[in-house]
Amino acid sequence: MTPAKKLRQLLGRKDKVLAVLGAPNAFHAKIMEANGVEACFVGTSITGGNYTGQPDLGILSMTECVEFAKWIARAVKIPVILDGDTGHGGIMAVRRLVRDTGTDGAPVPQYCTRQSPADPAQVPQKSMV
Repeated sequence: MTPAKKLRQLLGRKDKVLAVLGAPNAFHAKIMEANGVEACFVGTSITGGNYTGQPDLGILSMTECVEFAKWIARAVKIPVILDGDTGHGGIMAVRRLVRDTGTDGAPVPQYCTRQSPADPAQVPQKSMV
């Protein structure tokens, strides 16, 4: 079963809530999986903070985010949800993000509707669309 199909199955359950935890790297994702976590989330905040020690201020590129998420997805069997932000740019960047994550075993992207460039979550007075 592909990660996307597995995620749809988990989200469609009526008898149990799906708790999704943030995975800063592949090692932690393996620990999470071994302890019963059914899906994990990879975002620029937790991943970027893990590698740089900096808050999510837009310092990671789309390529870096996708690569970190792929390393994590290869290490575990549980679905990995990638925070695609606003697609890291215009429509062509969104297309590229979908293409780069659209293979079996790759992370499942999710997108937010913040204005582009994305307002970092840690910055007060952010505007939402």
